Amino acid sequence: QGIANLINDNMIGNDVEYDEVYSQAKLNNSPTSKTYKIDSLTMCIDGDVPAADDVAIAFNEVSICSIDDIEIT
Repeated sequence: QGIANLINDNMIGNDVEYDEVYSQAKLNNSPTSKTYKIDSLTMCIDGDVPAADDVAIAFNEVSICSIDDIEIT
């Protein structure tokens, strides 16, 4: 849920930054942060190819994400 909240809190035209999403995924400063390891993290705009990089958002776009958009394998 934290990742979706982070992405949804972005302002219009702000990129989704890889390091911010990765930090949120690691649950930094949380008691459960050491219960798993992230081997890879990719993200993209719906329909694009996922990559381990920032997601560029145009000046007139806004990022949105639901928990259903997040896949953990």
